Amino acid sequence: MEQIGIWECPKGHKTAIPEHDLLGMSSHRKGSPTDNAFVDFVCPECGLGTRLPLLHIPTQPSGSKDRYLPVLFHIPLRCDEPSCEVRTVVHTLAGSDATTVAPKKAEPNWKLDGIRCYEGHPVTKTSTDREPWLTNV
Repeated sequence: MEQIGIWECPKGHKTAIPEHDLLGMSSHRKGSPTDNAFVDFVCPECGLGTRLPLLHIPTQPSGSKDRYLPVLFHIPLRCDEPSCEVRTVVHTLAGSDATTVAPKKAEPNWKLDGIRCYEGHPVTKTSTDREPWLTNV
């Protein structure tokens, strides 16, 4: 049976994400061991973006024989440091229209708390030259 990760934002909203998607969204800081992987995720309910270590996201059996595949929105962001060329990718649920590349909670309503580029600088909501994309469409 498939494992589902339960992302809980600091405001208590819970989002179910398949474990295989969490693994695909995870990354780690340059030079750190791969077991320190983390995921940067924006709550689709309140727009609060937070970073969680992959090992701190609880999983549970899906409880269904049907595969759960939410459409996910991924957007690369630049950091606030003008001289830094490093980017990070933030993830969230996509809007209900899978034909449009857009998040469920609009990007201007996001508050990114503790999400940093790979060099450690805070990131902005400004998109980089790379376009956002959807998975599980």
